[in-house]
Amino acid sequence: MAVAGTLSGVAIALGGTWMVLAYGQGLGTGLLCTLVIVALVMGAGVSLVAAFFGLVMPRHMHGPWLDPAHWERLREHRRRWHEARCRRWGAEPGGFDGPGDAEEEEEGGPASRRRRTRRG
Repeated sequence: MAVAGTLSGVAIALGGTWMVLAYGQGLGTGLLCTLVIVALVMGAGVSLVAAFFGLVMPRHMHGPWLDPAHWERLREHRRRWHEARCRRWGAEPGGFDGPGDAEEEEEGGPASRRRRTRRG
Protein backbone atom coordinates (compact mmCIF):
# COMPACT_ATOMS: atom_id res chain seq x y z
CA MET A 1 0.00 0.00 0.00
CA ALA A 2 2.79 2.43 0.80
CA VAL A 3 4.44 1.80 -2.57
CA ALA A 4 1.22 2.46 -4.48
CA GLY A 5 0.58 5.68 -2.54
CA THR A 6 4.14 6.86 -3.03
CA LEU A 7 4.00 6.18 -6.76
CA SER A 8 0.65 7.99 -6.94
CA GLY A 9 2.19 11.02 -5.27
CA VAL A 10 5.08 11.01 -7.73
CA ALA A 11 2.60 10.72 -10.61
CA ILE A 12 0.62 13.70 -9.27
CA ALA A 13 3.78 15.78 -8.90
CA LEU A 14 5.21 14.96 -12.32
CA GLY A 15 1.91 14.70 -14.20
CA GLY A 16 0.53 17.90 -12.73
CA THR A 17 3.71 19.79 -13.52
CA TRP A 18 3.77 18.36 -17.04
CA MET A 19 0.12 19.31 -17.70
CA VAL A 20 0.59 22.83 -16.40
CA LEU A 21 3.76 23.40 -18.41
CA ALA A 22 2.31 21.81 -21.58
CA TYR A 23 -1.06 23.59 -21.63
CA GLY A 24 -0.69 26.63 -19.42
CA GLN A 25 1.42 29.07 -21.45
CA GLY A 26 -1.46 31.52 -21.75
CA LEU A 27 -1.84 31.83 -17.96
CA GLY A 28 1.21 34.02 -17.41
CA THR A 29 4.45 33.29 -15.65
CA GLY A 30 3.26 34.08 -12.12
CA LEU A 31 0.24 31.81 -12.22
CA LEU A 32 2.17 29.13 -14.12
CA CYS A 33 4.91 29.08 -11.48
CA THR A 34 2.32 28.93 -8.68
CA LEU A 35 0.47 25.99 -10.28
CA VAL A 36 3.74 24.06 -10.78
CA ILE A 37 4.66 24.58 -7.13
CA VAL A 38 1.17 23.49 -6.01
CA ALA A 39 1.39 20.31 -8.12
CA LEU A 40 4.82 19.48 -6.70
CA VAL A 41 3.74 20.14 -3.11
CA MET A 42 0.56 18.07 -3.49
CA GLY A 43 2.45 15.14 -5.00
CA ALA A 44 5.12 15.30 -2.32
CA GLY A 45 2.43 15.46 0.37
CA VAL A 46 0.63 12.40 -0.98
CA SER A 47 3.91 10.49 -1.19
CA LEU A 48 4.98 11.40 2.34
CA VAL A 49 1.61 10.59 3.87
CA ALA A 50 1.47 7.23 2.07
CA ALA A 51 5.02 6.36 3.14
CA PHE A 52 4.34 7.44 6.74
CA PHE A 53 1.17 5.39 7.11
CA GLY A 54 2.80 2.46 5.32
CA LEU A 55 5.50 2.43 8.00
CA VAL A 56 3.26 3.14 10.98
CA MET A 57 0.20 0.96 10.35
CA PRO A 58 0.68 -2.78 10.84
CA ARG A 59 -0.08 -5.09 7.97
CA HIS A 60 -1.54 -7.84 10.18
CA MET A 61 -3.01 -7.42 13.62
CA HIS A 62 -2.39 -10.29 15.99
CA GLY A 63 -4.18 -9.24 19.09
CA PRO A 64 -7.31 -9.82 21.14
CA TRP A 65 -9.49 -7.69 18.86
CA LEU A 66 -9.73 -10.31 16.12
CA ASP A 67 -10.28 -13.20 18.54
CA PRO A 68 -14.00 -14.16 18.79
CA ALA A 69 -13.44 -15.63 22.26
CA HIS A 70 -12.29 -12.21 23.43
CA TRP A 71 -15.60 -10.67 22.36
CA GLU A 72 -17.53 -13.42 24.15
CA ARG A 73 -15.57 -12.77 27.36
CA LEU A 74 -16.19 -9.04 26.99
CA ARG A 75 -19.93 -9.60 26.47
CA GLU A 76 -20.09 -11.84 29.56
CA HIS A 77 -18.14 -9.33 31.64
CA ARG A 78 -20.43 -6.52 30.54
CA ARG A 79 -23.54 -8.60 31.33
CA ARG A 80 -22.24 -9.39 34.83
CA TRP A 81 -21.37 -5.74 35.40
CA HIS A 82 -24.84 -4.63 34.27
CA GLU A 83 -26.56 -7.17 36.52
CA ALA A 84 -24.46 -6.10 39.52
CA ARG A 85 -25.28 -2.46 38.86
CA CYS A 86 -29.00 -3.26 38.58
CA ARG A 87 -28.93 -5.25 41.83
CA ARG A 88 -27.22 -2.33 43.54
CA TRP A 89 -30.01 0.06 42.53
CA GLY A 90 -32.84 -2.45 42.96
CA ALA A 91 -33.87 -2.70 39.33
CA GLU A 92 -34.45 -5.72 37.15
CA PRO A 93 -31.42 -6.65 35.06
CA GLY A 94 -33.56 -7.19 31.93
CA GLY A 95 -33.86 -3.52 31.04
CA PHE A 96 -35.99 -0.49 31.74
CA ASP A 97 -39.50 -0.06 30.48
CA GLY A 98 -39.77 3.62 29.79
CA PRO A 99 -43.00 5.61 29.87
CA GLY A 100 -43.76 4.82 26.23
CA ASP A 101 -43.16 1.09 26.64
CA ALA A 102 -45.14 0.44 29.79
CA GLU A 103 -48.60 -1.06 29.43
CA GLU A 104 -51.17 -0.77 32.17
CA GLU A 105 -52.83 -3.96 33.30
CA GLU A 106 -56.59 -4.27 32.86
CA GLU A 107 -57.32 -3.84 36.57
CA GLY A 108 -55.39 -0.58 36.82
CA GLY A 109 -52.45 -2.15 38.59
CA PRO A 110 -48.81 -1.29 38.10
CA ALA A 111 -47.28 -1.47 34.67
CA SER A 112 -46.16 -4.91 33.63
CA ARG A 113 -42.44 -5.45 33.37
CA ARG A 114 -41.08 -7.05 30.26
CA ARG A 115 -37.58 -8.33 29.78
CA ARG A 116 -35.77 -7.12 26.75
CA THR A 117 -33.24 -9.35 25.13
CA ARG A 118 -30.34 -8.21 23.05
CA ARG A 119 -29.84 -9.65 19.66
CA GLY A 120 -26.29 -10.15 18.69
